[in-house]
Amino acid sequence: MSATLKKWAHGAAGIVRSIAGIGVISPEEITRRRGICHHCQFARPCALSKRQMCSCSVCGCQIVHKTRLAGEQCPMNYW
Repeated sequence: MSATLKKWAHGAAGIVRSIAGIGVISPEEITRRRGICHHCQFARPCALSKRQMCSCSVCGCQIVHKTRLAGEQCPMNYW
């Protein structure tokens, strides 16, 4: 399996786990992580709301899902 396909599969599985509530961390930790992401230079704004950050330009993950999961970490080691 190619590296791109593995990355895509990992991201898709993370979205499914986040939506299903599997491996989700505390609301306080989610808020802390999202605060870091929303002020990060690598965060990309959402298409519909430039004030909201939607994805990470380093790993390509959706911030709303990545920040919810216990097994995930920031690719820049900010959290």
